[in-house]
Amino acid sequence: MAYSKIKTAVEAGVGVITLSDPATLNAAGLDLMDELKQAFETMKADASVRCVILTGEGRGFCSGANLSGRGSSDAPPDPEGPDAGASLEAVYNPFVKSLRDYPVPIVTAVNGVAAGVGCSLALMGDIVVAAESAYFLQAFRWPAPTG
Repeated sequence: MAYSKIKTAVEAGVGVITLSDPATLNAAGLDLMDELKQAFETMKADASVRCVILTGEGRGFCSGANLSGRGSSDAPPDPEGPDAGASLEAVYNPFVKSLRDYPVPIVTAVNGVAAGVGCSLALMGDIVVAAESAYFLQAFRWPAPTG
């Protein structure tokens, strides 16, 4: 299958999935997540694959969720911004849960930033290998108190 946001390869029993959108530091838009899900399913179906490495191209592993990454939509924009909770529940969380019982080890090779959802993707590996350039970031914003 041809992908636009990731690259895949299998050599000597090792599957490699590379997040490949370096212009956004491999931001995990919904389009990238669709491709990632498909790539992991394809590797799972390949009996020659004995482990999978997930890494990022360029200077970062994954800069986090890109909620506008699906492309244009016919729905009017929400004045309060995208519903991140809905995307987490419908796409990101089910993806990570689907890998919980993955039949072969997953190694995440982290370079540069792993932020937000990218941090979650990085830490889901059975083995996490971090370059000296790697850093992990979770940032949350709580609503300001009213009153």
